[in-house]
Amino acid sequence: MHFELTGVNRATGIGQESGATYLYHDVYHEGFNAPINYVLNSTFHAISNLPGLSFDGHNAFHFVAPQSGEFKVTRDFGRLKCMG
Repeated sequence: MHFELTGVNRATGIGQESGATYLYHDVYHEGFNAPINYVLNSTFHAISNLPGLSFDGHNAFHFVAPQSGEFKVTRDFGRLKCMG
């Protein structure tokens, strides 16, 4: 069995303390292969109207469970960068 899914999340918000407005944009890709191999990758951007509050990032999650009964989970928050 195999599936793949790509999606986009978009949101807006206002910071409670700063009053800054934000536009959030996330593109993600999921994949699954039997017996058990699941992968999720996500790249996201948060854009603010105030200088110094915008950032973007990337993360990855991978779960493998072979038929031997062992399993391995890896999670990598590979990048989080202030965009100035």
